[in-house]
Amino acid sequence: MLKILVADDSDTIRTMVSFKLKSCGYEVVTVEDGLEVINNVESINPDLIMLDVSMPNMNGFEVASRLRASPTTQNIPIIFLTAMADTEDVLKGLGFGAIDYITKPFKPEILVAKVCNHLNMIKSRKEITQTNEQLKQENKGLEEKAVTDGLTGLYNHNFIIERLSQEIARCNRYKANCLSIFMFDLDHFKAINDNYGHLVGDEVLVRVSAEIKRLLREVDILGRYGGEEFLVLLPDTSLENACVAAEKIRERVATLNWSAETLKVALSGGVCAFNGEDAIELIKKTDILLYLAKRNGRNRIEC
Repeated sequence: MLKILVADDSDTIRTMVSFKLKSCGYEVVTVEDGLEVINNVESINPDLIMLDVSMPNMNGFEVASRLRASPTTQNIPIIFLTAMADTEDVLKGLGFGAIDYITKPFKPEILVAKVCNHLNMIKSRKEITQTNEQLKQENKGLEEKAVTDGLTGLYNHNFIIERLSQEIARCNRYKANCLSIFMFDLDHFKAINDNYGHLVGDEVLVRVSAEIKRLLREVDILGRYGGEEFLVLLPDTSLENACVAAEKIRERVATLNWSAETLKVALSGGVCAFNGEDAIELIKKTDILLYLAKRNGRNRIEC
């Protein structure tokens, strides 16, 4: 229901306007002077304000000026009600951003017709705005789905590779070795699925993802590279510091407790610093280190 705030010092005008507009299905709030408008407009939050020009305490023009000066009220449409009908007064009112000017005395039918016309336009604009906002949210959701893994919520394979290429381009642009990456793989993950079921396997993927993310910096970029593999990009990070970060994550995952009491989960990882390679070559070098960690006993990091 659209809401109208009516400000007029005449009881007769307020009663008549309120009755007519309520009968058309609008919610109407009435006040007696301009100061009441200023004090209550934000709590009332009207879709339209009808202002008498000549009111005690604060006239309609001053009220309109204050409303236009405030970011929270500057866009509320205003219709002036006035006994002053000369061109100068009308122009003055329109200069304060009024959308219409109704001269007293007026026929109730004319007032209602004008108000309904303006409110219909306001309603249409609101509906368009709401539709646009819904479309924005839907598009945002689709964009997020396109780049994220459905189970873990991490970036998916394609997007993490794209981000790696972007980071490499940044390093090449600034002629600096300013990137390290590491790749983790869950040890014996097939056995976890086989022995405890795929629901537990999913639990492991989700929780390990969350733990890795929690231990990273905001600037670090984490993605699910494959089934049980994770790729982490660490901008502006030396190999030494990347190895420390990877080891901290490995140690944390090894200490986690699970719903299946006998379950133990461990990570193996490979860490590599960028040294002029493209994305594919850098991943290959890191992957070699990961498999070296597997061959050397698992639950370890190779740098």
